[in-house]
Amino acid sequence: MVEMRPVDFTNDTHVIRSFSRMVSINSAIEVDLTGQVVADPIGHRLYSGVGGQMDFMRGAALAAEGRVDHRRCRRPRRRAAPPRIVVAPGRACR
Repeated sequence: MVEMRPVDFTNDTHVIRSFSRMVSINSAIEVDLTGQVVADPIGHRLYSGVGGQMDFMRGAALAAEGRVDHRRCRRPRRRAAPPRIVVAPGRACR
């Protein structure tokens, strides 16, 4: 059975942390030298939907046995692909 709920319920930190072993798995498109993470756009093009990532990170961190797992940026498959570690979001090290 599938139950549809509004976003104010699904992204509610109190609801998320009610799952005692909640795990939030997040990935990054770019990471800058200060540790800021870009998870939504690639350049000016939106790559993934916005919202929810911080809600799930907070909820998992507050859960009794929860944890947050940050996935490292994967290396580009092509040599010409832009680097994933950048000076500032949107500015690649060259």
